[in-house]
Amino acid sequence: MKVIESVSKTSYYNTNNQYCFINGWFFSDEGYDEIRINGYSAHIGLSRPDVHKNIPQCPVNCGYELEMKIPHFSGTVSLEAYLGGVKRYSLEKEIPIVEYGIDKKKNIILCGIDSNTESIYYAGQGVLHFKGILSCTGKKFHSLKKIDVQDFMAEKHILYIVADGEKDYWTAYLRNKGFHEFKDFVLASVFVELGKGKKMIIANGNCHISRVLAGIQNSELAKNYFIYHIPLIYLNKGKRIEEDVLSNTDVYIHQDIAENNKFGYKLSDAYTVAHLKSKCTEISIPNLFGIGRMFYPFSTMANAHDHDYEGLGLFPYADAVPEMIVKKNCKLEEAVEEASLLNGSITENFKKYMDTLIERERVCSVKISSYIMNHYKRKRIFWDPGHPTNEVIGEILRQIGAILRVDLGEVSIPNEMDTYQMPVYKAVKKALGILWDESVMRKETGHMLSCVEFNLKEYINQYIWWCYEIKKNEEDVL
Repeated sequence: MKVIESVSKTSYYNTNNQYCFINGWFFSDEGYDEIRINGYSAHIGLSRPDVHKNIPQCPVNCGYELEMKIPHFSGTVSLEAYLGGVKRYSLEKEIPIVEYGIDKKKNIILCGIDSNTESIYYAGQGVLHFKGILSCTGKKFHSLKKIDVQDFMAEKHILYIVADGEKDYWTAYLRNKGFHEFKDFVLASVFVELGKGKKMIIANGNCHISRVLAGIQNSELAKNYFIYHIPLIYLNKGKRIEEDVLSNTDVYIHQDIAENNKFGYKLSDAYTVAHLKSKCTEISIPNLFGIGRMFYPFSTMANAHDHDYEGLGLFPYADAVPEMIVKKNCKLEEAVEEASLLNGSITENFKKYMDTLIERERVCSVKISSYIMNHYKRKRIFWDPGHPTNEVIGEILRQIGAILRVDLGEVSIPNEMDTYQMPVYKAVKKALGILWDESVMRKETGHMLSCVEFNLKEYINQYIWWCYEIKKNEEDVL
């Protein structure tokens, strides 16, 4: 019998509950029905070929995923493998202990006031040890001693609980004092969720990620997971995710983010994945931005004539059809024909972007191209070139659930990303065999100039007015 690889290099000590968590893999060329670590029977998970695919000499059914809690762990692992009650193999090794978790025995100082700090103070009476409250204002907080910022002396044996509403100020303040999140300080909402025994999810990507997170909060996953919110990649002013956050994350959901992306290296996969803890489940999803052009062959990703409207543009994607109506002073049908001549084959355009998607998702945990191919004729897949519908987000969520071993089924996802919805023209539907129909657009957001029904005619008229200040009558367009 040959052992090829054994238990993990690190154990994790949970400060809250005083036990060590052991997780790792044990590979051999012989099968066992029980594995004990330090005398305790270990939970043996299913063999997963993807984990030991780089160990060709390992039979596919002889990789054991081990996980268990060991009280009073000193750092020495004693592993014993049994078959039919007979010990067949033993191993002893030293592994380092990494401490994690929040030590609730520390004295607590609250930083700021919000509903979560109020709840913690209420629930913690007689259980937690509150020393005072740090505040930049003169507002009184019950009977807690107020500590002025200018009089504050940093103490590392204190746990600082930060009000979420004052997160930016206090987290920066405490980090500047040399403190570490999840060890020296924690957000109030996170303290509450960790107290319920939940695991932490963070997600990194564009606006599509916001819909994924909304779906998670509305699903069965919310029973055992909570979301630590970080800014969407294009809103992340710090251009990074803190190492303290990454190293305490249980599930990391991210788009495939290149090392040389325009938002910053410390938001790339190369940086973020390298700083995750070993037990973290990493889930990558393909970036679908721009892929929607498979249904919008007459569009481009930027419109030089768009401008600000309530903080947003109205028509950020240029559309060759209304552009042609203005340029040629023609009607819709002729404009579509002219746009088709300029932009080439509709079916070849579809294949081009489908091939791009397939290439993008090669490195991802979640694959979405097959779902699109199987459903696009009967379901709307994209609202515009950059934003998928919740039909697609729902499939991404189902695959995330499967990775986390939770059957999500149909998930209710609040709000659609139809702010910039564009029409899929009849010529495109005919060429691609699309069967679904639409009459009214932007129903979810109502992002338009008037309250009239935003149909194809109104889309054309508002586009031309917004971009060129030319008012067209119905007979001039249709």
